[in-house]
Amino acid sequence: MKIIIHFISVALSFFSDPITISLPRESSEYLLSHMLEVTVPYIPNEYKNTIFHAAKKYDIPIHILANTITSEDFLWREKEKFGPQYNGSYDLGLVHVNSYYLSWFQQKFWKFDPFNPHEAIYFAAAYLDWLRLFSCNWEGRVVKYKTGPNRSKKDIPGWIVKSAKQVCSKTYYGVY
Repeated sequence: MKIIIHFISVALSFFSDPITISLPRESSEYLLSHMLEVTVPYIPNEYKNTIFHAAKKYDIPIHILANTITSEDFLWREKEKFGPQYNGSYDLGLVHVNSYYLSWFQQKFWKFDPFNPHEAIYFAAAYLDWLRLFSCNWEGRVVKYKTGPNRSKKDIPGWIVKSAKQVCSKTYYGVY
């Protein structure tokens, strides 16, 4: 007998159409019992305290802060430079700070190092908190985090809106 676990399809639907995983009963029951215990997303051990304290300081649900970072880079690479983007800029570090706006972010918030993962996590939390000026709900803040506060709704791709919904869901754990 096999048990089909349907809720895994939510976690695996971020990059493609949902899929269903079918496992032998023993494996399914073990996996199911362990997945039901998970209440926050995957966070590498070295960042758990920082995520917790930054989320608490800025009154952000832990799963939203962690999922926002995971959605930017599910491998949690803190020293990477991603790009170039369409405008020639790069996304820097763990939280993908756009190089074009780095000096503005540092003037607005503080002189953080985007390649220092702990400083970057605090920046991400502060930025999500600041984005409340542009959106009253978490999905809207995550969209603005990914696109910038001034981008009009009509210019936001559907995949970003879908990503924001998944980031705000407690069942999104990235792709591992």
